[in-house]
Amino acid sequence: MYNRYQRVIDLLFNTKYSVVDFGTSKVSIAIGVDGDEYADILGIGICEYAGFRDNEWLVPNDLQESILLAKRDVEKRTGKKVVHVYVIIPGEFTRTFFSHLTTKPINLDGRITSDDIDKMIKEGRQDLPWPDDYDMIHTDPVLYLLDGQSWKKRPEEQYAKDLECFVSYTAADRVFMENMSYILDDLGMGIKGFIAAPKVVGDLVYQSCEKKTVVIIDSGYYSTDISIYENGGLILHDNIPIGGYHIASDIMIKMNADRDTAELVKRNCSIGMDNIGINKILLDENENRISVPLDDTQMVVENRVDEVINSVMEQTNKTGMVLDNRTAVFITGGGISTIKGIREFITRRLGVTVKIFKPLRPVIATSMQTSVCAGLEYVIRNKGILNGNKSKKKGMNYYK
Repeated sequence: MYNRYQRVIDLLFNTKYSVVDFGTSKVSIAIGVDGDEYADILGIGICEYAGFRDNEWLVPNDLQESILLAKRDVEKRTGKKVVHVYVIIPGEFTRTFFSHLTTKPINLDGRITSDDIDKMIKEGRQDLPWPDDYDMIHTDPVLYLLDGQSWKKRPEEQYAKDLECFVSYTAADRVFMENMSYILDDLGMGIKGFIAAPKVVGDLVYQSCEKKTVVIIDSGYYSTDISIYENGGLILHDNIPIGGYHIASDIMIKMNADRDTAELVKRNCSIGMDNIGINKILLDENENRISVPLDDTQMVVENRVDEVINSVMEQTNKTGMVLDNRTAVFITGGGISTIKGIREFITRRLGVTVKIFKPLRPVIATSMQTSVCAGLEYVIRNKGILNGNKSKKKGMNYYK
């Protein structure tokens, strides 16, 4: 964990940290320093770009320039140079596996050693069915059992005949990481490490609530990450190809409209309300009046949101969990969180209270900036772990 000594050093030398985040429609780079309670984010630079879809960059030739423009933007806003960065890997390029491991301590008296724990976790990752071109970047023990009794902390020097552990493993696309290494190196930005978006977003959201189990719907333009956090660990993650783009495309078809008009309608549509026979007048960028049949557009949007809700229920059913008042559900990201009535609509569908999540810092941050803010917060709060447990491979840092 980020200890007191390291924090004093950071304050004395005004150490700055930078992260780069790849959304499905925007590249963001944030610079921050350690604050009293939270990461103090000095500024965020943003550049819109074509993004990615189905694990492929839509306009790969523009990627380097987009990163450069985001870099220049944050440097202009903060007056600080971006030299080294941590790369936040989008959920679409990651896989998470949750495993139940068992072993017996080597010592005859049942004393648990560090070697017992490390060997069990290392052997557990060898049998995971991730693709050959993926490398592990996070290993997070969530809960230990000592002779059937729960134990949250690392149980070194404890005694048990049987040791069990529930572990969350997250792996990332090796090609993505190699490409980022080459691109950022050309831009003069060294990579200090890779971190997974579902992991860091989950950490930030989990810390903000008091519930044991948290479900996160992080929706972007082309896809949505559905994550389940329990006891502070990511126990399930899935990425589904539904986002703001699909809602706008459905509106385009329904209204026979162009994309700009469809985006305008999407931003002004309300769901979960009785809009039968009501038309709403909107003005496009050229001040032209557009008559929008609210009941038709509402049905289009609700159908897509229902697909997301069905995926949430499917993922929760996989874990055997029940959505009730012991579960917190959050919507974040820019894909669906800005739709009017979205929180109330999903609350009714799931039968539990749903909230919109946005970062506390900076104050002006929105749900669309959750990932980049979460990444910076994670890097600063876990500086000791990130520096102390990295191994190098092909010029890249992988955090165990």
